Amino acid sequence: MVTTTSHRAFTGSIISALIVLLMSSISLAVTWEPEAYIDFPYADQYYGAQLAVAEVEFLPEGESEATTLLVAITDGKDAVRLYSFNTSFPYALEFEDEVIVEVTGITTPIAWTPTFMDLDIDEGGNESCLVIPTLHEGSNEGSISIVRLTERDNHDKLIVLKDCLSCDLGTNWSVYHVAELHSSAEYDYAISTEYGRQSPPNHDNDIIALASFDGSGNEFVDEDTLRIPALYYGARHGACWARAWVTAYQDFQFGSSFDDRLCYTTTHNGGILIWDPTIEHPKVVSRIAASQHGGWSFSGEVFGELGDVHRAVVLEGGSSTMDKLDDALVDSRLLFFSDNTMGFIITDISKPDAPQFVWQWDCDTRPCEEDEIGDDWDWHGTGNMDDDDIIQATPGAYPGETFGIGLATDDATTPAVIHLYLAGGVDGLRLFDLSDFLDPLGRGQDGDDSNYDDFSIDIYDDYVVDENVMQAFDLQTFSEGGDTYVFTSWREDRSGDGYIGLTVHIDEDVVCD
Repeated sequence: MVTTTSHRAFTGSIISALIVLLMSSISLAVTWEPEAYIDFPYADQYYGAQLAVAEVEFLPEGESEATTLLVAITDGKDAVRLYSFNTSFPYALEFEDEVIVEVTGITTPIAWTPTFMDLDIDEGGNESCLVIPTLHEGSNEGSISIVRLTERDNHDKLIVLKDCLSCDLGTNWSVYHVAELHSSAEYDYAISTEYGRQSPPNHDNDIIALASFDGSGNEFVDEDTLRIPALYYGARHGACWARAWVTAYQDFQFGSSFDDRLCYTTTHNGGILIWDPTIEHPKVVSRIAASQHGGWSFSGEVFGELGDVHRAVVLEGGSSTMDKLDDALVDSRLLFFSDNTMGFIITDISKPDAPQFVWQWDCDTRPCEEDEIGDDWDWHGTGNMDDDDIIQATPGAYPGETFGIGLATDDATTPAVIHLYLAGGVDGLRLFDLSDFLDPLGRGQDGDDSNYDDFSIDIYDDYVVDENVMQAFDLQTFSEGGDTYVFTSWREDRSGDGYIGLTVHIDEDVVCD
């Protein structure tokens, strides 16, 4: 069933997904409305709504293979749903397929952060695939599943390969993410893992496994590991574990010291880890500790960290020869990462072994209105506790106000356009126009000096299903034809019916860097 309706009058269907197409000009306005959105029920909002977006080769059911913009979204259980998005008018977000992951020995695996990539399946040459890490909620077991996007079985179902991780370092790995590394790296893939019940001796629990892909057995095979050090807290006289999450690679140019690609990995409680994948035994270059780690209780049962880092993006700025740095050629690099209730943080990583803090948008000072059953987080901050405008929505078991984050820039203008997109939980989706706030591309006017207050924010926070306020969670961007498409996933709070949503916003004439 496909329904077209007004966004304000939207109500969810319990049986099938609703597809609502809204046509509007997207610019900085009072309300930033989406071009398209869907929702689907019976999901687990605690673990679901993780996104991947890419243009890949895809074989739809009953049709011919074609280049398609695909969106993968997890449901918090063992399913990943695939949607196609048409970037031509009229815009359309269409359901394509649903795949189920299986792991030997785990009856209820959870599909985690998916990634599109090309793999040499059966040694027959590269083909488009969706790589899905899997884990078990309780025992820290897991593996990797691979979806072949251009092959279907006799029942016209996409072929899903299971148990695609081979490691000699022990069993019961939880796998959170698989990243494809650059050709200059010593290894082909970085796998974010957490050891479970049978971790090998002399190894900590949090490891990035450096791996290759064996097409004869269709397995990722670990070859080396990078240990993720715990983060020490002097105030508590103890250390906090740091779970590796998402890895990406980035090129750097800072004189002769750094003239190649390095990796950065979000590490949950441990902030950001910058490391060198180009040597035989990868090593840590630097670490960016997220601000204000700590904790608070929810109903006396759930413990959550203030600093909780999952997604990060890099803005590649201009290049220049710095006469005060021995004429070294330097490329400007700004790292933006989301940090749960601490908002987002900007760090200058132009010299990757000496990161510099730039600025932080802090969102943890929201007041909270207690309800009858006491199911609110104990927020500490300023404001009127009795204000009726406060939106009541409770984070899930994994605390995460800000999670997804994305960037788009256009350096053909003066100043250069810089837009930051932030999925902020109960705060909804925010667009930060930082064009007059930062100038890493060197496109500002002479005499321009940022005083760190010259930015604007556009908000979309009206996503409601069956009177339940939806929370913005993950976020991915895609650029085409000069426009940036912002894909945002949404989750209900713990009192909801298990809905997960997906919106698509268009930021016109802003091109991803």
